[in-house]
Formats: sequence, C-alpha cells, structure tokens
Amino acid sequence: MKLPRPILFALLLLLGFALGSGLSASSQNRASTDSVRYVDVQRCLDGWSLIQTEMKTLSEEFTVKWNDFRVRETSLKDRENEIAILDPASEEYSSAVFQIEGQRAEMDRERRFVADRLQERKVRLLLQGWQSVQDAAAELAIREGWSAVVTIPQALSLAPENLVAQAETLSFRSVLWTHPDHDVTDAVLSHLNARN
Repeated sequence: MKLPRPILFALLLLLGFALGSGLSASSQNRASTDSVRYVDVQRCLDGWSLIQTEMKTLSEEFTVKWNDFRVRETSLKDRENEIAILDPASEEYSSAVFQIEGQRAEMDRERRFVADRLQERKVRLLLQGWQSVQDAAAELAIREGWSAVVTIPQALSLAPENLVAQAETLSFRSVLWTHPDHDVTDAVLSHLNARN
C-alpha cells in the first residue's frame, strides 16, 4: 500500500521531530535524572508512629464492636437451642423463631454497617497517610534539590489467586526498577516521625 506523498512527508517530518526532540531532551536532562529519588510508601506507613497509633485505636474500637456481635450471636444460638424442645407447630415456637430471625437480620444489617464504616475509615486513614508521605517527600526534595521522588514498585506475587490483580497492577506501573542508593524512605520516615 502506497501512501500519498503529502501524508508520507508529514509522517517523516513528525518522526524526525520526535526523534530529534527526544535525543536533545535526554541529553539535556541526563544530569537532572541523577537527582531522582524513590520512597517505599508502605514502609513509611508501617514505620510512622502516628498512623500506627491511629490504626491501633481504630482496631481496638472495632474489636469491641465485633466482640459484641459475637456475644449477641451466642445468645441467639442459645435461644434457638431453648426453643428446640417446643412443638414446631405451636404459636410459642413460631413467635420465638420470628423474633430470633428478626434479631439476626437486624444484627447482620448492623454488622454490614460497621464493616463498611471500618473500611471507610481505614481507607481515609490510608489516603491521609499517603498525602503526608507525599508532603514529607516534597519538603525533603525541595530542601535537598531533588528533581523528583517516585514510589518504589512493590514486588509482584505470582500466586494463582492474584494473577489477574497483579496483571492489572502492571498497567499502572511507571517505574520498573530503582537503584538502592536512591532510596530515601528512611529520610522521609524520619521527617514524618519528627513532625509528631
């Protein structure tokens, strides 16, 4: 298939421009890429005392609620065992089953609500943590004169149940490898803990 001359000329011109600007940009920016650093955000979140304290408080608060659900579930099972001796055709049995089913449905509804709230608060805390790590990295980058700070790519799991999720993760990955000498995670973590 032969392309018309104007289109062929335009494509060659575009290709030449792209190659030329790419080469000049890479030679101009070679020095600035030496000042790119990276941060392991998960390690920052795991080592940051403030966020760990907040996560612990959140976990303790919801543990109390989950224990309450367990006590209520045990109580409902005990009640079911009590009515097992009743005649299934009796009004007393039917009324007790109705009450137990209603209480269980209400408890399940509350449990879903609490689980949703827990997930929401964890995500909010995680987002706040990420923002704080980003802010700390930016402050250090400005002070140290780094041109960029990127997140370290996490290791991939090849477990069969994770393959689809891992494949989807790859589509968002922009950094494939980082030199260990450029890891500033400890500096960012120290900066975060010093703010507390």
